[in-house]
Amino acid sequence: MNREEAQHLLQLCRPDCPDDREDPAIAEALALLEEDAELRVWFEAQQDFDRTFAGELSRIDVPDDLQGSILAGLQAHACQETTDEENFAPTAQQAWWRNPWVGIAATLAILLTLSTIQLNRQSAPQAADHPQVVAAAVPRVLEFLADRIDAISPAAMELRAPELNELTTYLSNHASPTPRHIPSGLQSMGTLGCVTYDYDGVKLSMICFKNGAVYHLITVQRSDLKEEFPASPENFEVRNHAFRVWQEDDQIYILSTKAAEGCFKRFI
Repeated sequence: MNREEAQHLLQLCRPDCPDDREDPAIAEALALLEEDAELRVWFEAQQDFDRTFAGELSRIDVPDDLQGSILAGLQAHACQETTDEENFAPTAQQAWWRNPWVGIAATLAILLTLSTIQLNRQSAPQAADHPQVVAAAVPRVLEFLADRIDAISPAAMELRAPELNELTTYLSNHASPTPRHIPSGLQSMGTLGCVTYDYDGVKLSMICFKNGAVYHLITVQRSDLKEEFPASPENFEVRNHAFRVWQEDDQIYILSTKAAEGCFKRFI
């Protein structure tokens, strides 16, 4: 079983439902989680999303007359159907999807759920350890990094290693920007690997950490990067990625993760 096949099966595993993990149909896919770190990170993120979606869906107040309205619509539609389809008598299971009222109701429910999630994210107060993520005056390098992070894969890593010192030694030996300071919150995490990028002739290095979510620490020499950066640490959001940018001595550090996981205070 390859990773893609395992992902299709693991999507059937509902969060907080132990019975699903006992299902022999997905036993082989679950076993792969012990061997494949990237698959495990993907699975945990998938479970977090499913848990959030289910929670938001459960909070939606369904109108008392919704069921009656849908049934009335179904009956009205049935009365309008012609008998042109000779010799075809669909069963209840075959016919339900042919009725537009079912699709309309399902679409409205999904749109309402997604709107609720978005509104909750926009209106939720920021906790003390969840600094405000801003979108103004985004440094161009963050746009570049957001594209690369979205496309990153195990095959793209220049070196895959579970220990940080292996990765920093590799970067140093290859004349790549090597972080002289690792945020305390990252020091206890395992690593996935490292990769370097060429950004308008400037070399960037990235080390990927994992702890449920995946965190990317990017390092660049300040004198090499010819664009404006905030003088004090600042947060940005670019295409659902949260970035924390700060400077230390002659280096610029950029910490990135998914915006939903963007609590940076404990890392810096």
